[in-house]
Amino acid sequence: MKAVRLKLSKAGKRQASPARRSDVRAMQSDAAPPMRQSEKVRSELEDMIVSGEIAPGSKLDEETLAARFGVSRTPIREALMQLAATGLLRTRPRQTATVAKLTVKDILESFEFNTELESIAAGMAARRMTVQQRFALRGIVDRMRSVAKRGDIEAYVRLNREFHTLLHAGSHNRHVETQAKILFARLAPFRRQVLFRPGQLAISLRQHQEIVEAIVVGDDTRAAQVMRAHTSVKDQAFLDVLSTIARSHED
Repeated sequence: MKAVRLKLSKAGKRQASPARRSDVRAMQSDAAPPMRQSEKVRSELEDMIVSGEIAPGSKLDEETLAARFGVSRTPIREALMQLAATGLLRTRPRQTATVAKLTVKDILESFEFNTELESIAAGMAARRMTVQQRFALRGIVDRMRSVAKRGDIEAYVRLNREFHTLLHAGSHNRHVETQAKILFARLAPFRRQVLFRPGQLAISLRQHQEIVEAIVVGDDTRAAQVMRAHTSVKDQAFLDVLSTIARSHED
């Protein structure tokens, strides 16, 4: 397999195709972007829904939530829309959002599909990413390493989203990118819960480093293989989270 070489001109600029602005921005900061109010609200609601603290079928009123979180109704509305997109909430026009009933079968099937789709995306990215995209992906992992050392899981989660978003775009296949983006958003709350388990942050970081190393050298087989391990539903931490969900949502 022919390796992809990251060659720069004497002026320090790549000689091939130009990078997207988002790729360049990913290399310019060593920190994760600050959380917006809607992201904070969404994150807390995710925890409460996945853990069962907010029971399936519960109605989430915007005004009540705004008072609870001490924010206006705008970030609440944005957070509810984001949660509805993941399938954690059910919404209807002019009706209060309700917490969806989660089933182990649905979650497992979604993760199985996610494993296959992410593996395909990683392999395609290894073959098709521009040089700048590969540099940007490596830059994101460097920032993930920095926040992991601090134990900042929330910042790590945001950088993880950046990593996978860029990787999906790097497949240069709009169908793969669109489906992977939707599925990633749907499963993100559960993956986030796994990161709070002892030792999982270090495992996740190591896997991301292995993925980016394979992509940078253009090894599509290795990239797909490591991504498959990274997204597998067989690890004990994931099974523990799934067990918690089953107890709280299927009583």
